[in-house]
Amino acid sequence: MTKNEELKQELQILFKESVSDFIAELKQIGLIRINSDSPAQKTEQILYSYDKFCAVIADKEKNIRFLQMSGIQNRSKSITCEPVSFCLLPL
Repeated sequence: MTKNEELKQELQILFKESVSDFIAELKQIGLIRINSDSPAQKTEQILYSYDKFCAVIADKEKNIRFLQMSGIQNRSKSITCEPVSFCLLPL
C-alpha cells in the first residue's frame, strides 16, 4: 500500500469514529431519538390520539369564531404608555 492509500484508510477510520461519537453524544442529550416502532405501531398511536387532535381543532375553531365576532382585544392603557417620549428612559 502506498502512503496515500494508508492516509485515506486512516482518515476513513477517524471519520467513522468521530461521527459515531458525535451521534452518541446527540442521543445522550436527547437531540436524536431512535424510534423503532413499526409502521403499524405508528399508525396505531396516531389513531389513539385522533380524539385529542379533533378536540384541539375544535378549540382553535372556537377561538377563531370568537375573534371574528368580537375582534382582537385592546390592551390596557394603564399598563402600556402611548407617547413614545414618556416610555424612553434618559441615558
